[in-house]
Amino acid sequence: MWIKDNFLDDVDYVRQLALGQNYRTIDTNGKSYYKGHRADVPDEIYNEVAPKILEELKLDRARIEMYFAYQTKDVTTTDEFSKHVDLSDYAGVIYLTPKPSYGSGTILYNERTANTNIANKYNRLVAYNSKVLHAPGVCFGDNINNARMTLTFFIHEA
Repeated sequence: MWIKDNFLDDVDYVRQLALGQNYRTIDTNGKSYYKGHRADVPDEIYNEVAPKILEELKLDRARIEMYFAYQTKDVTTTDEFSKHVDLSDYAGVIYLTPKPSYGSGTILYNERTANTNIANKYNRLVAYNSKVLHAPGVCFGDNINNARMTLTFFIHEA
């Protein structure tokens, strides 16, 4: 597992770009299952952030999928369907909410029991083996401006 605070050089700029994206839900995407809303990351952010993530994780060759995501308080993350693994080698988030609610980070599980609860802190990168059972913490807010927002990524090793 990797945790790096103050990861992005200009997190406020990245957040403002995230707020202005066109988001979709699973109902309009249909390719994969996720709770909440997702949007594609503009090339300018991808080209800046992807190499920085790979450098932090000390990975030379890998492909990264990246999305902006947000979940409001009406998204349930305490059910069994929220606990999941991903089809990538690594997964992670960069938290993009300036004043997040307590318990809204990322939970890693060991045999279906909460094992590690990583705090949601503005501009914190969290990455982990995506085969470890995990889930988002408590979601909050009632709109994109005050919801749990992340830059979510999936890394596929070459």
